[in-house]
Amino acid sequence: MAEIEGNLAKDKGLIAAYGATFDSKGNISNYNELFASNFNKYANADDSANWEHFKKALSQYEETLDLWFEQTEEKAELLRQILDKRLEGIQYKVDVKIALKDREIALLEHQLKRLEDPARDTAEAIANIGNQFEKVEEKVNAAKNGIEETLRTIPGITDEIIDEYMKGGDISALAGLHIE
Repeated sequence: MAEIEGNLAKDKGLIAAYGATFDSKGNISNYNELFASNFNKYANADDSANWEHFKKALSQYEETLDLWFEQTEEKAELLRQILDKRLEGIQYKVDVKIALKDREIALLEHQLKRLEDPARDTAEAIANIGNQFEKVEEKVNAAKNGIEETLRTIPGITDEIIDEYMKGGDISALAGLHIE
């Protein structure tokens, strides 16, 4: 590419000597005027050597400029391909990481499901024990009430004796009572 750029600068200098001006891309901006003025100057004056030299310089510049554009486009295309390959590599890495994350998520969901079943069973068992406890407590309270009512039918029994008995305390006070 450096060689082409060197030749382009040399060819540009040759054609500029004939009066060529250039745009920002290196194209001759006054092509028609350049050709007409040099035709009038050399071809009409029967100066074929200079006319041929002008045409050769013009042709050489155009060929070198075309080659430079071609090489620049090829270089740009190679750069695009390199960038595309890099992007493909990055995309592949991202896809692999996403796939791994998806697998990890699926594994965690499976493990959570396995944990949920025993946890749910345990919670249901605890709730069931709580319900059974309430039923037993109701039966115990009903039995206590029945015992207390039965004790109140004994003549001479006091609330203190009933409270002591219901608390599981000393029952010797019941021995002195006359039960019929």
